[in-house]
Amino acid sequence: MQECRQRVEAELSTLPGFNSEQVQMEVSYIGSPPEDRIEVVVTYPFETVVNWGILNRTTQVTRRCSLPMIR
Repeated sequence: MQECRQRVEAELSTLPGFNSEQVQMEVSYIGSPPEDRIEVVVTYPFETVVNWGILNRTTQVTRRCSLPMIR
């Protein structure tokens, strides 16, 4: 799981103002062989550049990815 977190942080590190302490990540193993999968859910705060009035200026952006385990 540590390697997965390092790869997520490496991907996000190109964002201006990136703060690794704000990354929330969950890794789950789903199913059983041979159809087992790994699911990674990453959440990171997003702040708009301009205040849009009816929208919140900050929100949490979540990305979920599920991939087959390769052995």
